[in-house]
Amino acid sequence: MINLSKQVVLVVGLVALAACAKTAAPDTAADETAVRAVNIAWFKAYNAGDGAAVAALYSEDAVLSAPGAPPARGKTAISEFYVKDAAAFAAAGLTNVDSPTSDFGMSGNLAWQWGTYKITDKSGAAVDAGKYTTLFQRKDGKWMIIRDTWNSDAAPATAPASAAASEPSKEMRAKMASAHEQTAVCLRSEKSMAECHKEMMKSHHDLMGEHGCPMMGMQPH
Repeated sequence: MINLSKQVVLVVGLVALAACAKTAAPDTAADETAVRAVNIAWFKAYNAGDGAAVAALYSEDAVLSAPGAPPARGKTAISEFYVKDAAAFAAAGLTNVDSPTSDFGMSGNLAWQWGTYKITDKSGAAVDAGKYTTLFQRKDGKWMIIRDTWNSDAAPATAPASAAASEPSKEMRAKMASAHEQTAVCLRSEKSMAECHKEMMKSHHDLMGEHGCPMMGMQPH
């Protein structure tokens, strides 16, 4: 009887092991297809100028980190951003083209995708290119974007120099040098420091009144 019990336990154990061995592995290929489908839907809606459809791909607690703008937290803020941005993009006749190849990875209910994009104008000419990183989470069986960011490959544009910061003219430089020399001569003379300072301030005042900028960085030897 004892031997029979041992045989029963052994059989049950072997059946359990066989069941575990036959358990299907997670279908990561299906998950990858589902995640990439979200990204494809993003580009389709964005190029159509449908900001609401773009925002619908994000979770309620998602964060969008668009370049040149504060983070948009939550679907409402993300929707407000895309409704304006996507409409303006489409009205300009631009198209955002996703790279045919991109990197993908997943762990449990989280997945990420990294890829590149190219922006073309109406003629098809490329006007910009960059890269993006998107993080997805499976919620109630559906893959949603929870974090998203991208940036251009182009260097940030520099602001043009203002007139005040531009190089002084040849005439201005000559007058500045003359005022500097006059101050130096005064300091080498028998005049008091107060008198020299008064003359220096008068020279500065004259230059400011005539050219609209102070004589900076000119110190007597």
